[in-house]
Amino acid sequence: MSEKIVSVNKAVVLLFRFLRLFGIDRFILLDVSYKQIKGKIGWPNKFNDPDYIAEEEVQEIEWLIERFPINEDGLVIAERALDGGKLNGDKFLISKTELGAFAPIHWQKPRVEKALEDLFAIRVYMIDEGEKTDYFFLHC
Repeated sequence: MSEKIVSVNKAVVLLFRFLRLFGIDRFILLDVSYKQIKGKIGWPNKFNDPDYIAEEEVQEIEWLIERFPINEDGLVIAERALDGGKLNGDKFLISKTELGAFAPIHWQKPRVEKALEDLFAIRVYMIDEGEKTDYFFLHC
């Protein structure tokens, strides 16, 4: 398998891991290239709403791979915080300093700081009617 194919596959996995932080239960790829990934995501019917229509509860997304790279270290910290109940939607319920405590114990301070810096720089665009209207991002 070529290195570019592996890189695209890894990019898809990283994007999925990032979007999973927002509670999605569906991830559909629409277009994948070395520069961007386009897709649709959706959320579960958490409140058993009888009017819920899964096909309508979706958001088109676009991630510009080179412009907003995803550092796997940042995902490790965010996933640990999510598992610890410290992430609600797009907001961590603790400060950036406290969030660093979710890094593996053997990581040195510069690695943790870089991971958090990269994590908070990620932007995945929301596409509505063909236009970029907002984006998914994380914050404290």
